[in-house]
Amino acid sequence: MLHRLIDHTHGGVQILNGRIYYSPNSCRFVEEPPFRSSVENPFVPFSDASSPRNIMDLDIRDYMCPQWWTRPWGWISFFWSNLDNQLNVITYFLQSHFEAPAIRPMNPWAFGYKKVFPCEAMMMRAIMKSWEWFSVWVALLSFLIAQAEVKEEELKPYPYLAKKNWAAFFPSPMIPEADSADSSSTLDVSDTQGTVSTHQEHVLSIWQKFSEARKVLTQRMEQTETERQRQTRLDRARKPPTKSAKVFRWVKDDVTNIYIREQVSKKWREDTLGDYSAKQTRYDSFLNEYDCCSAFGSDDESDENDEDD
Repeated sequence: MLHRLIDHTHGGVQILNGRIYYSPNSCRFVEEPPFRSSVENPFVPFSDASSPRNIMDLDIRDYMCPQWWTRPWGWISFFWSNLDNQLNVITYFLQSHFEAPAIRPMNPWAFGYKKVFPCEAMMMRAIMKSWEWFSVWVALLSFLIAQAEVKEEELKPYPYLAKKNWAAFFPSPMIPEADSADSSSTLDVSDTQGTVSTHQEHVLSIWQKFSEARKVLTQRMEQTETERQRQTRLDRARKPPTKSAKVFRWVKDDVTNIYIREQVSKKWREDTLGDYSAKQTRYDSFLNEYDCCSAFGSDDESDENDEDD
């Protein structure tokens, strides 16, 4: 009786390698996906042992096909069509707040749409690769929302354990006011009448809230780390690495006047750190990450020495 209530008009059946596959809402023909181990990263370009990996070999079409469900990579199936410049920040807070199991992909800019190219063909390739990759991030966002809704439903009988509703992580409008961005590490600086010190105070306020949210994650890491991991972390804290650590820049988008946290490619990590003074960088030994922003402090290294005198 139940099968009569299901709409089969847009579904389809295929036989692949002797197996029957049925979809109630898709009639397109697909290939059987390869099996992946739970630790295999589908966002690392394939390469044989004799050649280096090239991220330009990644193709968005590879992720449009059905994939076998695995817990770390299951969110790949959640694709969406819209783009938003706060994907990085929103997904970070959703993932931390709801403890969602997902490994984050590289940012779209890693394909080079911000770089200068010697010819138009290279530029357009980078732009298209970057543009397509936003779909992967929207997929992650969709999955995190689904995970948040499941968590909220599970905690309904326990009000004292209730989580903040996932919609609270979406400022309305999507660009937050500088004094009310409780859940976002972006900053609206469209008011050009504000002073530099005012903008700096706002950025530091956002950074403090960002740090408090991340503290939940680092506390959980501290509780579960082994003695060896703890010693490695303490060694990093004493002497922060500049090659292995991820580097993020907090930069203002010229179009939206929003400060956005962007990951720097591995090639430019040391150069980027060299562009900022000690007061303009923050290092997290748990995550082995740097955050850099000109608004964090003075760009004059001598200022620190003057204060010590």
